[in-house]
Amino acid sequence: MLVIKLSNDESIEKVNVNLVRDIVNPPLQKIYFGAPGTGKSHNISTIICDHLGLEFTDINNLPNVFRTTIFSDFTYHDFIGSIMPVINQNDKIEYAFEPGVFTKVLSYAFGNPNIQTYLVLEEMTRGNMASIFGDVFQLLDRDENGMSTYFINNELIAKELNKETSDFFDVETDSYKKIYLPANLSILGTINSTDQSVFPMDTRFKRRFDFEYVSTEPVFNDDVPLNDFEFKFQNKTITWVDFYQRINKFIIEDAELSKISKLASFS
Repeated sequence: MLVIKLSNDESIEKVNVNLVRDIVNPPLQKIYFGAPGTGKSHNISTIICDHLGLEFTDINNLPNVFRTTIFSDFTYHDFIGSIMPVINQNDKIEYAFEPGVFTKVLSYAFGNPNIQTYLVLEEMTRGNMASIFGDVFQLLDRDENGMSTYFINNELIAKELNKETSDFFDVETDSYKKIYLPANLSILGTINSTDQSVFPMDTRFKRRFDFEYVSTEPVFNDDVPLNDFEFKFQNKTITWVDFYQRINKFIIEDAELSKISKLASFS
């Protein structure tokens, strides 16, 4: 039985842990793209909750979800980790590996093999993804079981993984083993189509992900549009959903701009 503790001390029980893995086998590698405010992050929260068999909840409270936002200066060392100075128990400075979000999520996935684990990367085109992933880019190819097709040597990450499971050290050769993505690790991301200051994502990177366009149509919950509200304009009461859809009609039909210029529910 898997019990996930939320911040409000509510417990969500999942009776069959194996079902969690079966739902997303092979694991997800998916990027949601569209105009700002379309609910791309909301879609990610929804799909994670669906795969875990949970009612919709704040995924920020789930220990198996690791999220970060990419920005122009985000580097490989932010993503993987780096050697940093630390003060030991004797007040002396020493150097130790400080894991980045990728190493943290990988450690969690190997330490909890029956729990589906998620890495969420927001605003992926704000940074140079080929440079950010570096050598671990090779791990994105998956086999029919959801594991990496190709393994790589990365001793810093392997040492960190070995703290969760002793499987990454070979006693016979006195060396660390190659690392890979396990079947219980999914990678989800978002891209804003209208961003101007962006890094192009090369084809070899994109083909390792599924892409899903998120439209500017209203987002509903139980047939009620989300983020809809009323406001006054020239003594008339207008709803946000009606207003932005009229603006979108003008953008496409009158201004003759592309659909990526449209507004959305959460714009």
